[in-house]
Amino acid sequence: MGRRFHIDALFWVDSVTEIHQHAFRGAFQVLAGGSIQTSYSFARERVITGELQVGRLHATESKLLRAGDVEPIRGGDRSIHALFHLMRPSVSLVVRTKSEQSLLPQYSYLPPGIAYDALYSDPHALRTVQMAELLCALDDPRFEERLVGAIARSDLHTCFLLLKKLRSLPDRSLFARLVDAAAQRHGAIAQTFAAAFEEMARQESIVHKRTLVKDPELRFFLALLLHATSRQPILELTRAHVPHRDPIETVLGWLVALSKVTLKLQLGGTPWEPNAFGLPTLDDTMVDVIRRRLRGEPLAAIGEPRFRQLFASLGSTSMFRGLSFDSRSGMDGAVGGR
Repeated sequence: MGRRFHIDALFWVDSVTEIHQHAFRGAFQVLAGGSIQTSYSFARERVITGELQVGRLHATESKLLRAGDVEPIRGGDRSIHALFHLMRPSVSLVVRTKSEQSLLPQYSYLPPGIAYDALYSDPHALRTVQMAELLCALDDPRFEERLVGAIARSDLHTCFLLLKKLRSLPDRSLFARLVDAAAQRHGAIAQTFAAAFEEMARQESIVHKRTLVKDPELRFFLALLLHATSRQPILELTRAHVPHRDPIETVLGWLVALSKVTLKLQLGGTPWEPNAFGLPTLDDTMVDVIRRRLRGEPLAAIGEPRFRQLFASLGSTSMFRGLSFDSRSGMDGAVGGR
């Protein structure tokens, strides 16, 4: 560390960075391993407080970073990005200024469009959450009533903080009722909060399931599913990673490999091994219809009911939504072989 800058070597094992900006400037170089970096832009529409803003968050580019690659850090909202580190470990060398007051706060971002200061702490919201946790542990019959009351009395920023803390409640229907209470108090913006927390849950699920696989290729695929927002960038990054093969065939191979990763569980004394990623066993015929779908063939042309059920299952699994299996999703341009 110098008087005006830092030099840090950062070692990443299973870490994933949230979408964020920086309160400093500089650059980083990949020394070992590799990462997928997705860059974003944020169009601000509403300032709630200095620590919370709402707008539109758009992914602008996803790229594969290999050892030796250097990326600038411009500071503020000119360098909004997220990284998924592929190898264990990956090593980054960061050369940067100290934090600059003009670039604070250092926002984190949630799709579809929330910017918030992750370091901000509200004592009132913290106490409310602690009380909720106590009432939940004691199985207090007025647990829900008190939570709804707290939401109904809160300002918009406190409402966001409360919902963010309470989003992991095991009773999902209760959380939905809390969102309804927030909507009655604050309007449609409560649904934006709910969509953001749903995306947080999706990302956390992928990050957690990454610990089940050590194969570098499958970890790369999970990185694509985490950060690439649609089918086209997934296939483009796949082509960059495996340039000698049709990217659709590569993705199909990864899907088949994931379909074989199981969890050993026991229910009612009977052991069973469900797929860790919610995938069915993919036989050759299923692989062929998935191939047709990835090439842009509409669901209407894939007639058998069991295949429609397959795509309904894949489309409802948030992990695979970027591949556009959902019948409601528009298929972007087809990518053929090389």
